[in-house]
Amino acid sequence: AALAVAQADAAASRDAAAREADERRATEARVAALAERLETRMRGLQAEADASADEAAALRAERDALRADCARAEKELRAAAGERARASDAAESSAGAADAYRRQAKEARAEAHRVGAELAELKRGAARANGGAAEALALEERCAAAQRVAEAERAEAGALREAARAASEDAALARDAALAAESAREAAMLRAEAAERTLSEAIQRADAAEARVAEVEEANARRAATFSATLDAAAARRAFA
Repeated sequence: AALAVAQADAAASRDAAAREADERRATEARVAALAERLETRMRGLQAEADASADEAAALRAERDALRADCARAEKELRAAAGERARASDAAESSAGAADAYRRQAKEARAEAHRVGAELAELKRGAARANGGAAEALALEERCAAAQRVAEAERAEAGALREAARAASEDAALARDAALAAESAREAAMLRAEAAERTLSEAIQRADAAEARVAEVEEANARRAATFSATLDAAAARRAFA
């Protein structure tokens, strides 16, 4: 009877040990599956964090490029403004010179008319007296020279008017270039602001991803500690059995 009782106890112990072994294997399988899922999730979060970091780096590079574009646009704007000022000064000086030449041409024409009047008077005097022919010829030469000077000054005044008109056109082109440079600078500033906003959002997403990774790692640590305690308890029960 004692032997039968001992055999029954041994069979019960073996059954309990088998159940403990099955439970341990099931627990280990659950732990392994959970660890694999957690590892997969961590890899996904790490990949997301890396992608966010790459996007943030790309946006920083784009922001720097846009800032460089803004600097170049401002430099071009300053150059265009200087060119416009120089063109305006040249146009004003050309207009002033043209006015001066017009005044000189007017004075030369008045002088030519006066000399012509004197010539006519001398011719009339020469008709009355035969001694004034040489003076009349000299006055004719003076009149012709004055007319040539007046024509040359009129031609020079026309050239100056053309130069003033060309300078005005250059000034208009410079103003257009300045306006275009200003528009380009404003567009570059808007692109830079948009890039900075996108960069800030990407940094926030990266920070959120890092926070999620930290939370998952902490949860993994807690679960690992729980499963380790479970395995230790199972091992202790097996040792006791």
